[in-house]
Amino acid sequence: MKLHAALVTIFLMAYTLSAQTVQIPLSFANVLPTGLSTFSFSVGAHPAATVGVDTSLKEQEIPSLPPPAGVFIVYSVPPTPDFIWLSPRDIRPLKIGEKQLITYEIGVTWNGGRLEIGWGQMPKFVDSAYITDVITDFPDNFIKQKLLPGVVYSTTNSAITKLKVLVWYDATEFSSVDAASLISQLTVYPNPSDGFVRVKGAEQGSTVIVRDMTGKVCSEAVLESSEHSIDLSACGPGVYSMSISDLQGHYRTSMIVRR
Repeated sequence: MKLHAALVTIFLMAYTLSAQTVQIPLSFANVLPTGLSTFSFSVGAHPAATVGVDTSLKEQEIPSLPPPAGVFIVYSVPPTPDFIWLSPRDIRPLKIGEKQLITYEIGVTWNGGRLEIGWGQMPKFVDSAYITDVITDFPDNFIKQKLLPGVVYSTTNSAITKLKVLVWYDATEFSSVDAASLISQLTVYPNPSDGFVRVKGAEQGSTVIVRDMTGKVCSEAVLESSEHSIDLSACGPGVYSMSISDLQGHYRTSMIVRR
């Protein structure tokens, strides 16, 4: 009875969030006498992101092989022992209600000439950001360029193939939520569940991920219609977090109970 009461209490604490990805678009240009090559990359954070590859947030994984030599390309290696590189964005977990520093390691393959890196205005929830080298530690870096509007980092040293982007996020006032309207649009039932739940009102193509309280994924699906059944047979009895990310990057989550 105590366990059941606890599950009901958590169920009644169900919540819904909506958030756009907080990201910094970066432009990389390799200027050569023979021409100009450009590459777009972005670093960012999202409440539903993980340190791995999140396809629902449009991250792409290219595993096993190193980036091709001799081809101008920009990539990011996430904090993992496996060799995985991402292109053209790297999204990390955003901690709602907290301030945090996230470091992104970016590799650039280029063949001489000049490398130029530009950016625009810093988005909301970003306090400040820097581009630094990977060898020395902040704030005593060999390369240390603050990301300011209208400023471009430029180098002709082709030995510089790895850089860090340090971003200080402040999500203490994170609120882009109209909970009442979102709850009226999105229905998850039955809850508690005996083995499946139906999601009604979410956009077709949205990604649904069900995680246990340790963050382990036990079910994942892409919605094929505005009303879709989610199989929870791999989830044992307990309390789970269901997150729904649509194609525009909006994020919604609610607590569900598996009996």
